[in-house]
Amino acid sequence: MVSLALQGIGSETDMAAVTTVLAQAAACSGRFMAPSLRDAANARLVTGLAGLLKDAEPGSDAQLIIAKTLIAVARSKEACDLIHSWLEDVEVPVLLSVDTELRWLIVATLARRGVFGEAEIAAELERDNTNSGAEHAAGARASLPSAEAKTEALAAGDLRAGGSERDPPQHRIKLRRLRAGGAPDSLCRRLRGAGPSDLSPVRADGSERGYAAVGTAPALAFPGAAGHSRCRRPLPRLPRGGAAERAGTTPAE
Repeated sequence: MVSLALQGIGSETDMAAVTTVLAQAAACSGRFMAPSLRDAANARLVTGLAGLLKDAEPGSDAQLIIAKTLIAVARSKEACDLIHSWLEDVEVPVLLSVDTELRWLIVATLARRGVFGEAEIAAELERDNTNSGAEHAAGARASLPSAEAKTEALAAGDLRAGGSERDPPQHRIKLRRLRAGGAPDSLCRRLRGAGPSDLSPVRADGSERGYAAVGTAPALAFPGAAGHSRCRRPLPRLPRGGAAERAGTTPAE
């Protein structure tokens, strides 16, 4: 699949097709590849993307799509060094705009690979001190490949200023990065240990949780069968929530 995608992308003019095919190639080189073959498949994909990026029309949509895919799949030291240099405006492909969005994509990848840590994330947030920047920083921190980072990202740091509600954009982006950053066993333990009360639509004191906490956490953290974690162990059943539950009743099926 990786080789087939690389062979056909150069002549493809439909940008939706380019995006889809490269995303599928990236997935095939990782999660759908036997672990023993992933490094070789990733190296093949990165090398092919680098060649496609060199040949792409400067400033074109195709160039940007290929660059984003290359950033997302960068794993080796050489690939990480290359995208890192783009943050310093070094070896940037002709007319490729390394804008705020692309910079955060690079930061998140380098955080996920353990190249960047809290200091680099904080420095980028200082450069982009906006609501969007805070969301991206939260996601980058959740990408850090350590059990502590996973637990911290899931348990805290995503509350609104009042402390009573999770901030939906930060919550969603954190959970996406939690999936991408490794240490899935820690994430599984955190949710299994939390139990229904931590993810329920209704808190212990009877107050409502926000839609981001309720609807996003299980789906983004565990994209497999409902009720099962990535490590294939069952998660506790979540209460339905709402007025009926608080009154001790449930709606008719």
